[in-house]
Amino acid sequence: MSYNYQQTIKCLQNRVYRKGINYNLDNLLNFLKTLGSPQKKLKNIIHIAGTNGKGSTLTFIASALKEAGFRVGTFTSPHILDYTERIALNFKPISKNDFSKFFNQIKNIPSFTVLSEFEILTIISILYFIEQKPDFIIYEVGLGGRLDATNIFSPILTIITKIGLDHQEILGKTLLEITKDKAGIIKSAIPLITIKQAPKVLSCLKKIAQQNNVPMTVVKNPGTIPKGYLLTGLFQKENLALAKQAIQTIKGIKGSHMQCVKPEVWENGFKKAFIWGRYLMLEKNKQTMIIDSAHNALGIKKLVASLKKDYPAQKLTFLIGIKSDKDISYMLNKIRLVATKIYYCDWQPGFSYPFTKAKKATKQVELEEIRLDHISKLPKDTPLVITGSIYFISHIKPYLD
Repeated sequence: MSYNYQQTIKCLQNRVYRKGINYNLDNLLNFLKTLGSPQKKLKNIIHIAGTNGKGSTLTFIASALKEAGFRVGTFTSPHILDYTERIALNFKPISKNDFSKFFNQIKNIPSFTVLSEFEILTIISILYFIEQKPDFIIYEVGLGGRLDATNIFSPILTIITKIGLDHQEILGKTLLEITKDKAGIIKSAIPLITIKQAPKVLSCLKKIAQQNNVPMTVVKNPGTIPKGYLLTGLFQKENLALAKQAIQTIKGIKGSHMQCVKPEVWENGFKKAFIWGRYLMLEKNKQTMIIDSAHNALGIKKLVASLKKDYPAQKLTFLIGIKSDKDISYMLNKIRLVATKIYYCDWQPGFSYPFTKAKKATKQVELEEIRLDHISKLPKDTPLVITGSIYFISHIKPYLD
């Protein structure tokens, strides 16, 4: 029996919280072998890992390539409203019909039962991109790097964005352990681009690059975000710098047909890059709102720095929701530096931090609990910052439209 889109999504969601998932590539690679290893058919892949900035860096690169006339496939996570957002061609999501079509092609293969949600999504993306034949494909790592489902390709370029502490329960407790895991995407003799990192992180990356004969470029002076860009915020300057270096590296790899693209074309592409929920400013009911997907200590630190710059003499109201596996104490203590009031929403019990635990996480921060359907009642005399989790802001979006 073929599944429709709703049935397909229900099947995927049943695997999200499934216990006993093994973090290795064996199940995925064995399954792909039954399909004839289709991942080997994909060309011109750019692979991006890192703790923060992967999605924005990907979007800057894809937007520039699209502006230059190339067809660009992208694979990102998580989604805001719909699974189809994760697999796109020139920023247009895969259709629900195509999504279900490729799911139905693989669901009856016996070894399908052991696949995780993310592995299934990766396979669907492969089948879709084979059919669509994009000029370039950019894959964003889902978690870590070494054992991530996206680490099965032969890319032309790898990129590692800023590395910080996150997902320690899986990737390792120390910054060095996390770095080694993310460095697992490094491939022999394939160019690597990264940003200025903590000394021990950079030293580790350089050592692994040398061991694998990898030409490594470190972007040290990211500059600023020019006026007129849709993606703003202090943190975006690093992502933009990585994207610009990526385009220069790709031009060197792919030859003269990219050299003839005028500089202003690339610049226009960077300027048009946009992702909902990345330091997004909007006006609703006569109130300024800043919506940002900062979801870990590093992200919150960068968000607070941007807010201090843009609102130097003004305290802000915060609406936050935080996943239960994050360093909530650090995040709240950073937020209080620019907050006049913090409202906390336990938007998904069992997944997000319960309000009672959030309140106990730090004695220096006063929290007030709020429900999603009461957001319209928040005070409007100061700008409202909505942040804490990508999943949280995705739940918020319908209440803002």
